[in-house]
Amino acid sequence: MGSREDDRKAQKAALSMLFAAIILGPAAAKENTEFFSQCQILLPAADKFEVECTKNAVPFGRTFYPSGQGDGEAESFRVLFSNYRGNSQFILGCVISGNPMTAHVNLYYKTTSAPLPPLTKEKIKYVDFNNNVGLLINGKRVVLLAIRQVVTPKIKEGLPGVPRNCDQGSINKGLPSEENPTMEPVEGSDSLFKYCYSNAYPCEIEKYHSSFGRPGGNITFSPAYKLFIDDNGKLIVRDEYRKEACKSWKDIYSDSAIILDTCE
Repeated sequence: MGSREDDRKAQKAALSMLFAAIILGPAAAKENTEFFSQCQILLPAADKFEVECTKNAVPFGRTFYPSGQGDGEAESFRVLFSNYRGNSQFILGCVISGNPMTAHVNLYYKTTSAPLPPLTKEKIKYVDFNNNVGLLINGKRVVLLAIRQVVTPKIKEGLPGVPRNCDQGSINKGLPSEENPTMEPVEGSDSLFKYCYSNAYPCEIEKYHSSFGRPGGNITFSPAYKLFIDDNGKLIVRDEYRKEACKSWKDIYSDSAIILDTCE
């Protein structure tokens, strides 16, 4: 649960964003998107949540078969999501994994802004070492994608050389650079997007399906194959890939399974 201190920090962060918007105008537009607004509010609560995760995370185990057969490898995880400011598509979560077991705190994306109910072992269906999580809640699949690592003086960096906290990133998960790929909608079209690998290659224009979120976001995350997320919570999927998923994918909970939310 969020404490009064957490609420005071949230109010302070909100006032800071309002001040930036007034003083900086368009330069502060990024800060007013759902991801960056939520991130600045959640970040001060991350250290406290990491302690809670270490104490109360829910265990999950599975057997992984590297070759699809033979002797499997036992994998163990522990998972927890914060209910502080949980009525957003971007929330705070934690996966404990590795040897030794280490808490990895991330900002997560989900397709709905509905808060998650308390987590139990029965609800967890999938966890991977990229800290993505698949749940089954009241008969409905809920996939949570770890889109940004949280790093503080107390929370260790999980992946070096990639964006952290509220930093601006790129869709190839790297730090901003002129050589990074870009993706943007084609002017005048609701479904065509232009993907540019780099200045050295021609851009591709393909049809995509967009769902959820609100207008005006920047395409910032690409957590899975042919799948993009903007910083206002819109999920953008290559149209042909989505149609195949909706037709043939069934009982799966991995990161790409979030596409199935667009089929309903």
